[in-house]
Amino acid sequence: MDELSAQDFIAAARALCLAAVGLGLVAPSFRSPPRRRDEARTIRRYDGGAVVAVRRFGRPAGRVLADMVDGVLAASATQVGAHARARPELMRAALEAVGRAAPIPPVSVAPVPVRAVPATAEVVPSRVGRAAGPVAA
Repeated sequence: MDELSAQDFIAAARALCLAAVGLGLVAPSFRSPPRRRDEARTIRRYDGGAVVAVRRFGRPAGRVLADMVDGVLAASATQVGAHARARPELMRAALEAVGRAAPIPPVSVAPVPVRAVPATAEVVPSRVGRAAGPVAA
């Protein structure tokens, strides 16, 4: 399978954000490439969201899409059982967005460590689709 084009990366990112919100997950921002040259994917967490960076160049499209899906799951800090239910839906959304109807063969991907969120943490709604700037009170 060939590399994922910039247009397909953008389409997959948009579709994943919409699917994530529909599943009640955090919709992270996406960028490419990661700042760290030695990493294929990274995640930066912020209050109310995250930025998932995925390397596109020199990697098969299936692996890039799998890393994007894993980034959504890691940003959402869901339990393992929820991962199993959400992963196929997220992958389907990404595949449809890039126009690849054929299923991508399973890719072994190292699990992303998930940080536990304290029970006292404030949940802040995602700002996907809204203009950047201060939040009105």
